Amino acid sequence: MTISKPVFDRLGFGLWIGAFLVVLALVLWSPHTRTVWQAYIDGSVALQAGLPLYDTQSEMGYLYAPAFAALYTPIVKLGPHLGGLVWHSIGFAVLTYAAMRQVRKLGGGELTWLLSFGLFLALPMAVGAIRNGQATILLTGACWLLTLSALEGRRAETFFWASLAIIAKPTAIIMLLLVGALRLRLIPVLVLALLFVLA
Repeated sequence: MTISKPVFDRLGFGLWIGAFLVVLALVLWSPHTRTVWQAYIDGSVALQAGLPLYDTQSEMGYLYAPAFAALYTPIVKLGPHLGGLVWHSIGFAVLTYAAMRQVRKLGGGELTWLLSFGLFLALPMAVGAIRNGQATILLTGACWLLTLSALEGRRAETFFWASLAIIAKPTAIIMLLLVGALRLRLIPVLVLALLFVLA
């Protein structure tokens, strides 16, 4: 039995979408199973109540910038089912968009196959983080798009993706340093994004 080229070209993309739909079904069925949401919810609730975000007595808990608690607040307001769908969809969409943009940047005649193959390779590594609703998915997509925007010299996009990456996880500062080393003229944009998020 052979698989036709059009089917084979889209197989990875189909598996990527299929895995995401399974994750959404699991979120609807049991939103608090295998998830890191509680730390995000605790941070958002603490921010709204004016309480300290960080527990200095524990190495666990809320480990993100205050801006992340503000970003996650609307998700908390939507409740575990709808909020879970929205949160998972945002991360998935950003990561998928980054892969699509990278493939377009590479060019060539086999863009569909290249995207499908890349997503197929990413699936085993990404599906667990997507299932758990980790901010790492948003961080990865934002850093990827930050790099592409910076290499293309797009200042507004660079600012947006740098800000989103820092909001997702402060460890994105490392990516900002690397991008700044590659594109010196964008250093003011990266510093502005950092100040915008941390102010």
